[in-house]
This record gives sequence, C-alpha cells and structure tokens, in this order.
Amino acid sequence: MQEIHLSQWKIIFSTTDNNLTSNFNKEINTQDISKDLYYVNIKSNEGLKVYKLIIQ
Repeated sequence: MQEIHLSQWKIIFSTTDNNLTSNFNKEINTQDISKDLYYVNIKSNEGLKVYKLIIQ
C-alpha cells in the first residue's frame, strides 16, 4: 500500500494505491494549485519519504 499527500498547511491532494509494482508512477495535475512551496509525503511499506515541491 502507498499513500501520497500533497500539502502546505492542509492536505490538498491525497491518494491511496493498493496494487503497486516496483516501478510505481503517479502523475499529479498541479495546474489549479497556487504557486508556492508544498510537501509531498509518500508513505509505503518501506517507510515515509518527504519531498519539497515548488510550483512556480
């Protein structure tokens, strides 16, 4: 299982996928999201990873 959250001070995008392969790929449309700094949290069976995303 893998969960992806895109957040600033609140979650603005969230998804959960149960059928994953080792080459997991997820496209997130950021066209309607304000220009700013966001955090992408990816939680999987291997742990939690946090990435910064800058939308310009």
